This record gives sequence, structure tokens and C-alpha cells, in this order.
Amino acid sequence: MKKLLFLIFSASVLFSFKSSETVEIKWDFSKYKKLTYEYQQTVKSEIEPLKKDTMVILGKGSLELNVQNPNLANFTINMDSLISFELDSLGNKSNYDDEYPTFSLNLAETGENAMNSLKGTSEEFLINILFPLVKDNISLNSETEIPLIAYSNNNGKLVAHEGKGLVNLSKKDEFYNLVLNYDSSNAMINEEFDIEGDKIKAESQTEYDLENRVFVKGYGVMIMAFYMNGKEISSKHEVNYKLISIE
Repeated sequence: MKKLLFLIFSASVLFSFKSSETVEIKWDFSKYKKLTYEYQQTVKSEIEPLKKDTMVILGKGSLELNVQNPNLANFTINMDSLISFELDSLGNKSNYDDEYPTFSLNLAETGENAMNSLKGTSEEFLINILFPLVKDNISLNSETEIPLIAYSNNNGKLVAHEGKGLVNLSKKDEFYNLVLNYDSSNAMINEEFDIEGDKIKAESQTEYDLENRVFVKGYGVMIMAFYMNGKEISSKHEVNYKLISIE
């Protein structure tokens, strides 16, 4: 009996030590000057809710994180291919393969452990979802909150949905896995505008390299639903990225 109790006690002690490991999820601008990610994005937007017609936009290119100084880096997207088409309720294509010119766009500025000088754009929110920085150390197999603000456009007015993201940390092989969930339906919404029914949900799954302080790859999805002329319109943004070079 004593041996059994000892084994149970020993196992519980080992488990407690293992689960007490903490990790800081941040960039380290001293380790690199530029990170380049392979980037793919799909946007599906309802164009006629009653008929269930959908506009689909497919984009491929690269996402760069360029270090400016020890406290600042810029995210830039380079879209090499951008096409669109429409789908009816049966999944049939129409007006498809419309091509758009390639372009580059500065998306956001970030520090090592948080976004800098928020300007209130949906691009900044998307970057926060895809690269969830956690200022305080987070324990393995635990959930922590990070502040997140999602933005929507209501009749030309930018509306902030103040909420929180829930991040769960686990480990597989040499990388740390982060799962993030965000739901604005429980958020404090700016009362200046009549935006009843507006909802923003997002989630992501990412892999983080602690040794090099970089995100290796990830998947994110953001769903926005809002009302226009009494009809609910929704859009879904899906992103995949993968680290392809470090300079």
C-alpha cells in the first residue's frame, strides 16, 4: 500500500513539474532582419443572401516581416496572384477567373511582444490572429487571455469590437502549438453606432519555434456577419502561411 501511494505521489509530482513549464511567445528582432512566409488567402462573401450566391477571391503570394530597429518591424504582403469568381447555391461557377493586378501593401507595425500604434484596421486584427503574441509567460496545456480588438465597417464608420482572445498552449516535438479563439458576441461594442447583430469570430492554429523566436506556420479563419438593408451579409477569410526563409 505504501509503495502504491509513493508511486501515485511521485507521478503527481512529475506531472506538476511538467505542467509548470512556462513559455514567452514573442519575436526577437536581434535574431533576424527579415522573415518571409508563403501566404495563401481565400475570401468568401455573400453577394445575394436570398439566392445564396457567393463571391470567392483567391490570393497567393508572400508575407514579410521586416525588422526596422530593435523595437519595430513591419508586416508587408506581396500578392502575386489574385483571381475571383462567383458561386451559386449549387456550387456552379460564373463570371470566373477574373484576374487582378499584383500588388504590395504594408499591413501593420509590431513590436517584439505586441502590436505597435494600432490604427484600427481589419488587417491589424488579422495579423494578431495569425501571430498571437503573449506578453506574459504562459504555461503548457493552459489557457490565457490576450486583449484583441476586431473592427467592422458600418455604413462607412469604423466600429471597434473590444473583446479578448483565448490562447491555449501545447507542445509537439520541437515546436509549441497555439490555438486561439475570439468571439465578439461577448464583447463590449461601441454604443455610438447601431450595429445590433454584427458578429466577428476568429480562430487560428499556429506553430512557434522558441529557439529562434519565430512562428513557423499557421492557419487562421475570420468570419464577419453584419446587417445591410435588413439582410445579413457574411464574409469568411481563410489564411495559410508557412515560413520559407530567414535573413
